[in-house]
Amino acid sequence: MIRLILATLLLAGPAWAELPTPPAPSLSAPSYILMDTQTGEVLAEANADQPVEPASLTKIMTTYLAFRALGDGLIGEQDLVTISRKARRAIGSRMFVEVNSQVPVIDLLRGVIVQSGNDASIALAEHIAGSEESFANMMNAEAERLGMNKSRFIDSSGLGGPDHYMSARDIAILSAAMINEFPELYAMFREQEYTWNGIKQPNRNRLLKLDPTVDGIKTGFTEAAQYCLAASAARPDLDDMRLVSVVLGAKTGRARVRDSRALLNWGFRFFRTRTIHASMSPLTEIPVWFAEVEQVPVGLAEDLVMTLPVAAYEELETTYHLEPEVEAPLAKGQPVGRITVRHENRILAQMPAVVLADVPQVGFFTRLWHRLRRLMN
Repeated sequence: MIRLILATLLLAGPAWAELPTPPAPSLSAPSYILMDTQTGEVLAEANADQPVEPASLTKIMTTYLAFRALGDGLIGEQDLVTISRKARRAIGSRMFVEVNSQVPVIDLLRGVIVQSGNDASIALAEHIAGSEESFANMMNAEAERLGMNKSRFIDSSGLGGPDHYMSARDIAILSAAMINEFPELYAMFREQEYTWNGIKQPNRNRLLKLDPTVDGIKTGFTEAAQYCLAASAARPDLDDMRLVSVVLGAKTGRARVRDSRALLNWGFRFFRTRTIHASMSPLTEIPVWFAEVEQVPVGLAEDLVMTLPVAAYEELETTYHLEPEVEAPLAKGQPVGRITVRHENRILAQMPAVVLADVPQVGFFTRLWHRLRRLMN
């Protein structure tokens, strides 16, 4: 799942909401979102919680569950899947598998990811869960686990109609989870074409050719959903900062590409994701009694990673609110206060300050001596 570092900060809205930054681009799509995949910070959004028919963006969940099944050892890449009559008769985009043929899981995955095959989606669902209906139940359970509160699935392909829906925010959450948890398998999303049964089909994500930093993830279209696109890019020159954009309901295929590029370029131009303070790295010290040492180093148990406007990083201030003194024994990771990051007068982040090492207690007579010194002080 996304490392939602800022979720522990108890902040209302984005940490950077009141910081100066150029406005997000004006898009034609009625629903969209732009999110950093490491921090989960949302940089731009419009109607991001509105449930809509997602068309083939449904297949992101189908693929994610297949990746999880592979990771858990429930299925194998070379497992042979017997194609059912239901899968063979799937309408819309297809991989063109034949009924009763046996197709390896890894090829079905490429049929879903690259060719957007509804037949391949059904075949994978049946292989993993026994039936597409049971697989839909798995999809809904996974959505709940990931916090996708505006999603409901009734099939593996996205042809289900108005009772089958997702929101832009949920699609971004799911996409980030896939990228973070399964980076090696996710690499299939950047493949630009795939051939099965003698039929070569291109990846419908045109951004893969237009922007070399884009490496996924999925397009979708139905008359009800219109043109949809979830896209992700990582910029090596920005320490591999990665963003995911979701554009839903665009009127044309070109419009969804144009809107996605505008979001991604704006995010990379005006924001940076950086580690403000690394975990287990000393930031300060506090006095300790009843120990062999007089001071114990203090820092953070987890990295403090933030996504902020570029200019904001030059004006950050870190302050410490710590217990004036502590007593041994202390356990590594034990909280002793909090660390606050501010921009001018606005609190951007607060995290527990912890001791960075075990501090054993000295013996009885040494403790008596320490108590005497403490009284004298």
